[in-house]
Amino acid sequence: MEIAMYTVVAAAIVWLLLSKFALPVVGKKLVLANMHKSLKKAGFIRRSVRLPNGHEAWYLERPWSDDTDAPPLVILPGATVSMHLMSFRMIELARELAQRRVLVIELPHHGLNVSKDFDFKSPADSLEGMANYIHDVRTALSLDTPFDLLGFSLGGGIATQYAVKYPESLGRLLLLVPYFYETASDPFKKRMDAGQWKDLHGWETYEEMERFFYTWLGMPPTDAPPALVMRGIHALRGDMYPAGYWSACLDALQTASTSANTFLHDRQQDLAAFQRPVLVICGADDAVCDPHKLQRLGSIFDLDSCTICTVASGHSYGAGGITVFEAAHNEMRNFLR
Repeated sequence: MEIAMYTVVAAAIVWLLLSKFALPVVGKKLVLANMHKSLKKAGFIRRSVRLPNGHEAWYLERPWSDDTDAPPLVILPGATVSMHLMSFRMIELARELAQRRVLVIELPHHGLNVSKDFDFKSPADSLEGMANYIHDVRTALSLDTPFDLLGFSLGGGIATQYAVKYPESLGRLLLLVPYFYETASDPFKKRMDAGQWKDLHGWETYEEMERFFYTWLGMPPTDAPPALVMRGIHALRGDMYPAGYWSACLDALQTASTSANTFLHDRQQDLAAFQRPVLVICGADDAVCDPHKLQRLGSIFDLDSCTICTVASGHSYGAGGITVFEAAHNEMRNFLR
């Protein structure tokens, strides 16, 4: 009996040690291998272009048919989402749009654009600055004809800023659970105003990551990936960004983007004048971007050109392990076709 007890205790200690040290290492390798394999199979290639200000802008590009007349599709990730993760989520949509040129832009201070010195002023220090950054990338890539623009979450807010400033550049505008300060949920806005970044996108510990996924991204704990995968995701972020990075970045972005707090109100005339097809996709259970508040966009954009639909998902995940990208797949595909 005593030997059996010692065996159980020893096994528990080994498991704890594995959870703390081995799981993150193995999980990280597993997540990276799966992502890179999937992106390579889908044909995404990492590229960069030099901007007029000297900065190197990174993006992932999916090869396309030279004889196609379809416009390019430019995709903007959400806050703290790298171009690699965003491309991974867009693989099925890109496959359905096989003849189109697809470019996923790395946002300033994200992924390969990490600002290791915590200087968040250049190349963009605000949401409007990020819209200008996308314009610089477009110019450097010689995208001279109108392209379609898809923005996820914060990328949706940036895409809308871009649409207002450079409407002649766009064909279609697709906003997937777009983030605007005016349409954020009250609980999310309360924490953001208080600078409680570690409760939001600025999470750092494993426990903070779990809370963020379960509370804000909409992942039911019962549908969470295995601990190996979750530990791997946490380890990857720790490798990519130094401690305190996202709290500092989001704080700087919020301070420099006060004009964005009233963007929808202040730019109503410009948004109404945007005479291109617009699709807004809301998550029925979104805890970040209030789906009821997002209905406002239907009356702000031109009524004849804007369609709003709601899918069964939270901000990133829904019941049964489905992602918002999967839940919205048909709507996005049909709109972009």
